[in-house]
Amino acid sequence: MDNQDILNELNQNSAFKAVTLSADLGASVLQPAFRNEFIRNATRDLSIFSEARRVIMTSNVENIDRTGFGERVMKKTAEDAEVGTTKPEFAQEKLIADEYNAGAGITDKALRRNVERERYAQTLVQMLGQKFGEDWETFAVGADKTKYAAGNLLKTSDGWIKKCTKKIYGKGTGREFDGTKEVTEMLNTMLKTYPKNYLKQRTNLRFWLDSEYFNKYIDEVGERPTIAGDEAVSKYVARPFKGVPVVEAPVLGDEDITNATNGWGPTAMLQDPNNMVYGIFQDVTLEPERKPALRTTNYYITVEVDQGYENPNVGVCAFPETTK
Repeated sequence: MDNQDILNELNQNSAFKAVTLSADLGASVLQPAFRNEFIRNATRDLSIFSEARRVIMTSNVENIDRTGFGERVMKKTAEDAEVGTTKPEFAQEKLIADEYNAGAGITDKALRRNVERERYAQTLVQMLGQKFGEDWETFAVGADKTKYAAGNLLKTSDGWIKKCTKKIYGKGTGREFDGTKEVTEMLNTMLKTYPKNYLKQRTNLRFWLDSEYFNKYIDEVGERPTIAGDEAVSKYVARPFKGVPVVEAPVLGDEDITNATNGWGPTAMLQDPNNMVYGIFQDVTLEPERKPALRTTNYYITVEVDQGYENPNVGVCAFPETTK
């Protein structure tokens, strides 16, 4: 019995029923249905990631093209005069997928003594996928090649905060709002900064706040002697602000992102989730590695991803405790 037979026997009722074994790749390539399930597991309960738009990339470089008119096309024309023309403007954003992976392993002894026994292999893979998803969201939101210390995952790419072109600050002489005042002042300034042409469908937008600032917003609304104030405190319900839903995003409280020295500091985002894209190139793979001498089975997840905007000029990031 070779190593693959041992793996098949060990996992015949576990996670590998969700994969297609490929001798050529030496890995387990997730079938499309299970690949989607992995992505759902990886984005479950993750506020920003779960609403962003997923793109299945056809190559490791995916172009996102957009076109439109940057000036008025309507002109008054004199009699017998030639009608003037206006050229459309073209722009392009790119997703460039890089490879990322995660690994976890379990010994045969631990597997035998675990109450789930063979089923624990599936539990292990699910836990790995969920934790991978948390790291993936932090990476997609906060990554910046110019910040963070060497060796930090977030230093390997640029995320949605970095790629957002409209940033406003709450400290310093050049501040756009006073970060020491109410959260609603920051939200108001974010709305004023957001491109007016894209504010018509406000219910499609999101104010994303970290847990601390979300709690401050709840307290501010709760002070009002209204039904909305009562609900805010008693049910921890955040009413929309001027038509835009206010959503708690725990990822914005990640210690790397909030680090004032090597990160962004506390951050709030006003975005249209449909404008935020993350791309996945090729298959998500789950590769088992059997080490008989160590009586251990390791599992490795591999995925090629990138993130960006369809239009990086549509959106606002606010930094209430950071100097411009």
